[in-house]
Formats: sequence, structure tokens, C-alpha cells
Amino acid sequence: MRFGVVLEPEGEPGPGGRIWPEDFAHDGRGANAVSELELEVRLTDLDEAEQARMVTCLAPSLGPGCARLRLHARLRPDNRVVVQWFGGDAARPEVERHAREGVRFAYLHPLRDAAADLRPGRQNRLVDLLEALAPPGGHPDRDRIETEAENANVAIGKIPTVEAAKGKIAERLLAMTGSGRFRQHTDLAFADPRFDRVVSSLRARIGQFEALKMAENGLGFNNLLYMAVLLAAIADAPDDGALRVLLVEEPEAHLHPQLQDLLMRFLEDQAGGSTQVLVTSHSPNFASSAGGPRPSNPGDQLLAEAQRALEPGAFVA
Repeated sequence: MRFGVVLEPEGEPGPGGRIWPEDFAHDGRGANAVSELELEVRLTDLDEAEQARMVTCLAPSLGPGCARLRLHARLRPDNRVVVQWFGGDAARPEVERHAREGVRFAYLHPLRDAAADLRPGRQNRLVDLLEALAPPGGHPDRDRIETEAENANVAIGKIPTVEAAKGKIAERLLAMTGSGRFRQHTDLAFADPRFDRVVSSLRARIGQFEALKMAENGLGFNNLLYMAVLLAAIADAPDDGALRVLLVEEPEAHLHPQLQDLLMRFLEDQAGGSTQVLVTSHSPNFASSAGGPRPSNPGDQLLAEAQRALEPGAFVA
């Protein structure tokens, strides 16, 4: 799924969002076999609005309504990577960022730690979903969440046990710092009553009979929960006209065969309109559940899948 580096990521780019020296072919002993590489993404059947946005990437040589976005990377002698983007049929790097942002991707890497990606903190993927549902600019739920968090802090602070804890901490800290210039004020709070801090502290839970901590649940269901959060955030993101690509590696990990089939059907349903889904899998059961005709010749199958990957709304496993 390395071609994801050609596209713009949804949210903050991760470590997989750039070209590294290790990406260049080498002999296994540290000597590079090549110093340049190229990755190209082709888009077909673009409507008028999409073509207008990606005007610097249009490629008439590929046909009407087609665009091409190409990344060229060069490994310098000092082991630094220089990257340029080219758009359309021209050989000049004149691709506007607005055009590059016309196609965005969300990447679910293999061996992902769903519990870690949904852990409270700045990288909590729940933040993207809540931000999409209550965008900045006066959404009433943002103020309501902050008000409820502030009220909770006030209520918790009045509980005798919490008051006693604050007093004992402050007493000992004062003994350490004195009442002069080094004196510090202390408090105990449930959460910083700011929207971003409150939503980033939320925890996703899952369970068959009741929602439990993810650490108490199976890895397969945790992966499904992670995908549900990510897909919900994409679906509720502001409609800015961008095409979206969902890249999923090994979605079958830790899943029962029946759940694999259900997941495949769900992902196929997600592929449509401005969303395309690309999946890689080592599971014959998962791959065989993909819809569409099955070529009898393996070579024909690979060709068919490559062609389908270029079609809008296509799903490839």
C-alpha cells in the first residue's frame, strides 16, 4: 500500500506517509540498486467538478475525464530523499496542493493495535469523528460538551474525599516550595473542559453483552471497532468534493471465517460514489467472498483486479 504516499492522508500523516531511503531497491547489504523511483496514480471517469479541481493533473492521453498524479523520488548521496509531484501529461512539477488534496486516503496498516489507536490522547481516532460531527464555528454541542465537563469538575471537586486529597497534596507541596516565589497552586480535575481535550479522553468500548474495555475483548472485534470508528469519521467528514480511498491491509486478522465474509460484504457496500476501497489479504476465505466474476486463469484474475482498481467505486481484494 506504499502508493498511499502519492495521495493526501485523512488527518495527520503517519510514518508511512513519506518515502524513506529503505524504500529504494538494494542488494540486502546496504548498497542501493537504484537511486530513483516513481509511483503513479491514475483516475478515470471524473465528473466536471472533479476535473475542475484537478485541472493541473488532467491527462488527455488517458482519455476524457482522466487524471494522472505521479510522485518522483530521488535518493541523494547523503541518503536524503528528494520528492517531486507531477500532474497530468506534462513533465513539469506544477501540481497545486489543492489538486493533490482532491484525492485523500485512510490507511489501516497490518498488525495494527486497535486499542492503542483508540487510546485516550491526541492521536485518539475518535477525535476525528467528533470533530466531523461537531465542527468548529459555533456548533452548539461543542459548548455543551465543555459546559458538562466544567460542571463535572466542580461537582467532583466538592466530594469530601477529593477535597481532602487536594488539601493533603497542597499541604506537602507548600512545605517543599514555601510560600514565597516558588509557591504553586494545585487542583484535581476530571478533564480539561475544552472540546478537544474532552473528546480525546473518550474511550471506545465493545462487548457482546455489555460494552467493555478493549483490553478485555478479542483482537478481531477490536479491529472491527477501529474500522467502524475510522469509517464513521470519513462518512461524516465535511463534503469538500474530494475523492476518498480506503486502504486496508489484512482486514481478516483474528476474525472468524463467517465474520470475514460479513466484513467483505460491508466493505463492498462502502465502495461507491466518491469512495474506493482497496484491500490486500492472505486469506483465501476472505478473498473468495469478494463479489464479481472469478476468472479461471490466475493471470487473467490479476489483470482483472488491476483494471477494477482503476474504476470509480471499485473494490479490490
